[in-house]
Amino acid sequence: MLKFIFLVLASIFMICGVKAQHRDSTIFYYQYDQNGSHEVGDLKSADYFRVVLSPDSVDNNYILKEFYKNGNSKLIGKFDPQSNPSIQANLINFIGEVVSFYPNGKKQSVVNYTHGRKDGNEYLFYPNGLLYCYIKNHIENDYLVKSLYWECYDSNGTIICQKGNGKWVT
Repeated sequence: MLKFIFLVLASIFMICGVKAQHRDSTIFYYQYDQNGSHEVGDLKSADYFRVVLSPDSVDNNYILKEFYKNGNSKLIGKFDPQSNPSIQANLINFIGEVVSFYPNGKKQSVVNYTHGRKDGNEYLFYPNGLLYCYIKNHIENDYLVKSLYWECYDSNGTIICQKGNGKWVT
C-alpha cells in the first residue's frame, strides 16, 4: 500500500513538472541612451531585460516582465499579441493593469490600460513608496484620453489636493 501511495505521488509531481516546462519565454536586453532605450545583445551590456511569456490561458494575452540588471522587477503587464507585431519595440499596447517599479523595488506606478491607452485608475508613487497622486483616466471617442487629476500628496503622505481642488505639485 505504501508503494502505491508513493507511486501516485511521484506520478503527480512528474506530471506537474512536465506541465510547468511547457511555458515558453523570450528574453530581450536593453540599454538606455539619449534617445530612450535600444536592444543590445547580452545582459553584460544591458541596463535591464525583458521577458515575454507565452499567452495566459485565461485571456490569451502575453505576459511581459521587465527586470533591472540587479534582478529587481521593473515592470509587469500584459499585452495583446495581435496589436503588437514587434515585441522588441518599446511601444507596447498594454491591456489591464501594468505595475512599474523603482530600482529599489518600491512601486513607481500602477496604471490601467485598454488597447494601449490609459483607461481607469492611475496611481503614481514617490521613490520612498508613499502615494504621490491618483489620476482618473477615461477614453473618449476611441482615441482621446481624458485625465482628471484627482488627488495629490506631498512626500510625507499628507494630502494637498482632493477631488481636483487644492495644490498639485509636479
